[in-house]
Amino acid sequence: MQHSHLTPAEGRSFETVGTDPRVASAVYAEALGGADLRVTPVSEEFTFRYASLGNDRVALRTSDCAGSLAGDVHHLRDYVVAWFRAGAGLLDLDRFRRRGSTLPFLLPAERRFSVDFTPHRQNLVHFGPAFLEDVATEFHAGPPQPVSFDHEADPDSGLLGRWRTAVSDATAAFLEAATAPLLRFGVELNLARALLALFPWRAWDVPLVLRKPSMAKTRLALDFLQHHAHEPVTPADAARAAGLHTRSLQLATQRHLGVSPSTYLRNVRLDRARTELLRGDPGRTTVGAVAREWGFGNLGRFAAAYQARFAEKPNQTLRR
Repeated sequence: MQHSHLTPAEGRSFETVGTDPRVASAVYAEALGGADLRVTPVSEEFTFRYASLGNDRVALRTSDCAGSLAGDVHHLRDYVVAWFRAGAGLLDLDRFRRRGSTLPFLLPAERRFSVDFTPHRQNLVHFGPAFLEDVATEFHAGPPQPVSFDHEADPDSGLLGRWRTAVSDATAAFLEAATAPLLRFGVELNLARALLALFPWRAWDVPLVLRKPSMAKTRLALDFLQHHAHEPVTPADAARAAGLHTRSLQLATQRHLGVSPSTYLRNVRLDRARTELLRGDPGRTTVGAVAREWGFGNLGRFAAAYQARFAEKPNQTLRR
């Protein structure tokens, strides 16, 4: 195995090249946050190369592996988007499978998933959690919060060009050691914004305890409610999607959030209704229509629940 270090103006960059599949397994496991992965040669002449160029905010990575790569990723902290230039692979998220291709796809953060990749050539972009969550505040009202991507959604085809241009600009800036720090930071911001436009996502306040690996299933159930609140779903649906018993989800949300899953879902829908009222035109939007859209058939009960949560009446929000 051979190590050679790249030298951009800042950051943690490296290149690892080798012929030992055991070393390759260790490299990929470390790159994906301590995963349980195995590289298996498909021929006698096995080689691999894994390289990273960047820093704690954004790292551009490439993977060339002449063997198959399979196993479990337990708790990836970075936000990662990847695509294949050659080969293919399968992501298994328990209730949903995605086949990786030349189109960008997301590796789930802070939840367990499995990979099964053929020999491949792949590009990846790692975003540091603090950086991406900070950039996301440009798009939502609130402090930095975990970004919950909808992993069942495809990238927006109309924004692929913007994403690819941002990747190209970042690559050029990272490779040029003379790039001024502010210019480099600018391309990092553009790349993060391009990602946040490419896939649908939600930002919500996740208590630190729910970001622990041991709470991954509860977090997944709550993510389900966040992404499907506009649909006729129940806490039982969320528990099923996360591989939990409904009672286990009830106990977890009551213990860590102080509410039942049903109350949690109602609050999510109230939050969405508030967003629509804030954006609405008082001349066209009505409180009743917004309430019905979010599943509140009784306007009086909606108004009471709304005022209890936000300390103002829904019609006051609409007139802002």
